[in-house]
Amino acid sequence: MIVQSVSSQLLLEAAREIFETMVFMTIQPSDKASVQIGNDSLLGTISFAGDIEGCFDFRCDIACAKAVAVGMLGMDSVDELGDDDANDAMGEIVNMVMGSIKAREDAFSQVQVSIPTVIVGKEIEHSLGERGTHAVSAYVTIAEQYPIELSLLWREHDEDA
Repeated sequence: MIVQSVSSQLLLEAAREIFETMVFMTIQPSDKASVQIGNDSLLGTISFAGDIEGCFDFRCDIACAKAVAVGMLGMDSVDELGDDDANDAMGEIVNMVMGSIKAREDAFSQVQVSIPTVIVGKEIEHSLGERGTHAVSAYVTIAEQYPIELSLLWREHDEDA
């Protein structure tokens, strides 16, 4: 069972690596109560399968997604963003953070990952259902102002029996 080795610290370290090197934004841990994501939000998700199956999710509000896109694309202002730039940047962030998770945690190293999906909407969430599911979340703030929720959900195949 891998549940003991996976923690919110894993998510924080993986996200910190990507945000500090690819987006050039600082990331700080927060608690769930202080992370208030606006009603209009964005959910970037990537699924994985192998000995374990599940998904990694990244949820933030639209203003955060635009700020991340500006940082990632090396722009000066959100006014320079095209219509799909924020969604594309979020998909790439999810992909890179999942790659960092795979590199850090042996249990995830051999999983195959899907193409990232980005959804914009109100009060959106992702779930594998209740049967045999483990979940770890981390709440962070980037650039000292944008709240983000990171979640890793998975099911080990031996739990299906």
